[in-house]
Amino acid sequence: MGGDSPHRALTASDAVSGQVLYTQVQFVAAYGGTAEWEAAERRYDTDGGLYTKNEFIEFYGGSTEWEAAATPPPPPGISSDC
Repeated sequence: MGGDSPHRALTASDAVSGQVLYTQVQFVAAYGGTAEWEAAERRYDTDGGLYTKNEFIEFYGGSTEWEAAATPPPPPGISSDC
């Protein structure tokens, strides 16, 4: 991940750098799928850190903890119900 691929999920820090922010619905409409979005999504673990689904699975050996993990709030100006 990383770099400036147009197919990655954009974050709040991208707003500062002038990048376009997408909701997941907008991302799917623009790119036709969610593979890149899902690969870039991060959720909170019990240590307070943000981790990808693959990192959760590597650490816990399954996705149960990922499914229960809290997601970060959307960036300012982006509705979470889009």
